[in-house]
Amino acid sequence: MRLRSLQLVLTDDCNFSCRYCYRRKGPIHMSPAVARGAVRRLLPRMGRDFGLFFYGGEPLLRFSVMREIVPEVRALARAAGRRPRFGLTTNGSLIDDEVLSFLERHRFTLVLSYDGLAQDAQRSPGSGARLRPLIRRILAGGRIRLETNSVFRPDSVGELSASMRGLIEIGVPSICFNLDLMVPWPPETVGVFGRELADLRMSLATGFRRTGRLPVRSMAELLTPALRRCPAAKDRLAVDPRGRIWGCAIFSDWARDYGGAAAVRDFSFGRVGPKDPAFGAKASRVGSRYREFAIEKNESPAGSCRRCSERGRCWVCPAVSALAGGGFHRIPAFVCDLQRIKAREAALLARAVGSV
Repeated sequence: MRLRSLQLVLTDDCNFSCRYCYRRKGPIHMSPAVARGAVRRLLPRMGRDFGLFFYGGEPLLRFSVMREIVPEVRALARAAGRRPRFGLTTNGSLIDDEVLSFLERHRFTLVLSYDGLAQDAQRSPGSGARLRPLIRRILAGGRIRLETNSVFRPDSVGELSASMRGLIEIGVPSICFNLDLMVPWPPETVGVFGRELADLRMSLATGFRRTGRLPVRSMAELLTPALRRCPAAKDRLAVDPRGRIWGCAIFSDWARDYGGAAAVRDFSFGRVGPKDPAFGAKASRVGSRYREFAIEKNESPAGSCRRCSERGRCWVCPAVSALAGGGFHRIPAFVCDLQRIKAREAALLARAVGSV
């Protein structure tokens, strides 16, 4: 296994209580020893250029671990002839001058969880007023690669298009949106999503003709049809706060809160340790479980995804599907409806911009 990235889940805790968050908060934190052990044990399996990404909970609750580990990773990577890059996914509330200086010094990619017009209602009242100047400051600095990720629920999806346009207007170069699939979407809210996405698609096409850019990655990545396969355990691994190794961080969330002992048996590669249990005798068996996750192996109440005309522009994370109540290969009907809309609008956008 040759890895392109390693995800460290620094904590199960968070200082926000977002309405759509599926993670159960808890006072479990990754120790510097576990973080250091994960990097040392897995570095030999990294490619020449690799990414180390920090997740939570809210990872900046453990900024002390980041501050300690990142310089060590640089030194270890340099000695091994490798080049690391760093990333952080955060709600942004704990970013101060010290944190910002650290992120700039190490040229981080910063994924900011920011819900646009739905921010205060869904995440934390008043947080939008603090984050908007922070976004402008980061963009003006130019040393941090900024991405935003926004989540919309059935009751906030009517703000999707305007939220995306607002982020485009202030110059965010990479913008993603996701939908809260932990609650069912009634047909009328699925219809609202369709209208919002059509409006966004037309705005993106107009902007592309003017600038040549498509900053909303959630649409741009679907322009070219391709059968998608889960990248978990293919070129990435994740280590949870307890030191257990998974194919990706979302699987660790699902397993901890919903999957139980069977999930640990089937999807964990073991724990970080001196004997490298992550790649012992059971590695091939665990890896084969992850390799089962491909869009053509899924089905919904409408039928097999293999026969769906939209399958080239559709992808549902298997762990998210399980969290939504469908199971790894069983896509709930409302999720299928939402995905069909997204695929249709991506196809129309590809036609408008010439499948860039």
